[in-house]
Formats: sequence, structure tokens, C-alpha cells
Amino acid sequence: MDNARAAELRAILDLLDRAVCQPNGVAHAFWGFQLITKIKENEMTPQSIKASCEFVRSHHAMATYIKEADSIIEAWNRYLFLCDTANNLLAWGQEMNIIKLNKKL
Repeated sequence: MDNARAAELRAILDLLDRAVCQPNGVAHAFWGFQLITKIKENEMTPQSIKASCEFVRSHHAMATYIKEADSIIEAWNRYLFLCDTANNLLAWGQEMNIIKLNKKL
């Protein structure tokens, strides 16, 4: 990847890092608590949701998916797709009682 391309992607990859790697965030739920594995193994999970787990199987996979975009616009679209996918998986995990929402008072 050349320097100009890397500079264009830096903002997107920085947002990905902030979205995924916060303490008690998506990374903690997906990989620390094995949410991805639990969703894939749940017999009630539709095949479409199981397939979407592949996009968020690791931080590296997510970053690579963005880096492989043909344009900066496609890279932004891929970032938004990953955010939407992560939100859908978290919602599914909560709906299936795989994870529980913790409220802080």
C-alpha cells in the first residue's frame, strides 16, 4: 500500500480501532466473551447471521476488509457495513439471551 493510500485509510482505520477496541466494547464481547462462537453455534441463529460473523471474526479481518476496498468511498462503505454488522450481531446476541445488557446506574 502506498503512502497516499495509507493516509486516506488512516482515518477510517482509526475509527475502526475506536469503535472496536474500547474497554468492554465490541472486541470484549465478540472475542473476550466468545459471542461470535456462541452465535454461530446457536441452533436458532439464521444462516445469514452466521455468515455475517465472518466479517467480524477478528480486528485484523475487519481492517483487511477495509484496506481491500478499491476506493476511499468503498472503504467508508465497508466501515459502515462492519458497524452495522456488529450492531446486528450484538442485537441478536441480546435477543437470544447470549449476552445481557448491563445498565449502569
